[in-house]
Amino acid sequence: MTQPPQQPMQYQVPPSTPGGGLGIASLVLGIIAVCFFCFPPLAGLLAVIAIILGVISMAQASGAPTGKAKAGIGLGILAIVAGVVFWVVVTFVLHKAAKSANDAIQQHQGEWQQQLEKASKQIDEAVKKQQEEMQKMKDNPATQPGVMLTHPEGWSVYIA
Repeated sequence: MTQPPQQPMQYQVPPSTPGGGLGIASLVLGIIAVCFFCFPPLAGLLAVIAIILGVISMAQASGAPTGKAKAGIGLGILAIVAGVVFWVVVTFVLHKAAKSANDAIQQHQGEWQQQLEKASKQIDEAVKKQQEEMQKMKDNPATQPGVMLTHPEGWSVYIA
């Protein structure tokens, strides 16, 4: 009793749905676009491509399931909205921070100017006092012990 020869199992490949690959591509690009919403140019480009591929996939499907294409379109729109909101918030925060820094500089600028003028007056007084002392030493060298050396350019050095 011989057994009849067994036929190898045959696998049937399910028929591909029109636009199925584009629906998957739309979904993947939509997911990536949402993940990169904080880089608005990149997210916007990926989102637009996801939306276009999703629309093409739905147009080719003609009655076939289009869940992946719809999800890709939805994620593309979400990525664009999130990117715009992110850009607006970052712009607002940076503008607010720049204004705050500018206000702080303006507030302290008057104080710094007063301190600079005060230091400048102190330096002028010290220079004037030193010049008066040098003039006294030049006018009356005999009463001071030590030696006064005078340079032709006008500056003097007193050595005690």
